[in-house]
Amino acid sequence: ENNVDAQGKVTDDHLEFILKNTSAQDMSNFEAYYTVTDLTTGKSEGYYKKLTGFVLKSGESKSVHFDGKSGADHFGVNRDGLYFTSKNKLQFDVQVSTAGFQIANIQITKDAGGAEVKD
Repeated sequence: ENNVDAQGKVTDDHLEFILKNTSAQDMSNFEAYYTVTDLTTGKSEGYYKKLTGFVLKSGESKSVHFDGKSGADHFGVNRDGLYFTSKNKLQFDVQVSTAGFQIANIQITKDAGGAEVKD
């Protein structure tokens, strides 16, 4: 929401979350599965992504962006999916995993109204 990323820079609407590595080992080979649910209609979509190239060093926190842009820590999206077509309130249920570590579960809600504007 508010079209700014975690560092406060202006950005397009997209799904972004921060992961933190609290282990003593670097982490890589991540996979993500997330569902998008329209909380008005109940319609839901699921997506699987390999987070190719995403690495978390021991003690590091880093943002993951599902925005369709290229570059480090940015991954593709379905521009025809609920996130871009529904004007209703949406819920994202995200699971991020890599072998040998506990699965991260994240829940994010996007307000109704389509593209957000800065408050």
